Amino acid sequence: MAINTAFFNQLKSALVPLLKRVIALIPTKTSDLTNDSGFLTAHQSLSAYATKTYADGKDQSYVVNCDLNLATLEVTNLTHGGVSCTFADAMAAITAGKTPEIWLSFTDIFNLPCTAVARMRLFNSTLIEFSCPLETSFGAGNRPYLIVGYWYSNGSVTITPIQLGYGSN
Repeated sequence: MAINTAFFNQLKSALVPLLKRVIALIPTKTSDLTNDSGFLTAHQSLSAYATKTYADGKDQSYVVNCDLNLATLEVTNLTHGGVSCTFADAMAAITAGKTPEIWLSFTDIFNLPCTAVARMRLFNSTLIEFSCPLETSFGAGNRPYLIVGYWYSNGSVTITPIQLGYGSN
């Protein structure tokens, strides 16, 4: 099919001036824009705004990272912010109202690095508990597990995997 050159040139000559008028309406400087969001436009007082120090003090999360060996169910390298973390540190964060999580890093059965995230809860003054689903296998079938963990005041951590069923086979 041949292109109708005359029609194409007529369309082009009609559209080019229209596009030039539309492009001319687009602002090219921020001063051409309407400040409908109330952004600061001049040197104004910032007293009504939060300072960085104030905002940093309002962080409500407390994340503990650790390694989980699926073969032995051993938890090692408990850290918070790259620094060794103790039971007392986690308990203080929980009682201060922080949102505590424990991130369990492990290698799955396919030798791939994985992380499971669990919310920690202060059970009593000597015990923090946590649990999370774990989509991997411990060698007893390919069903998912629920990991239940306890962090004791003496620093030890125990992990119990509970295999979840799919109903009757």
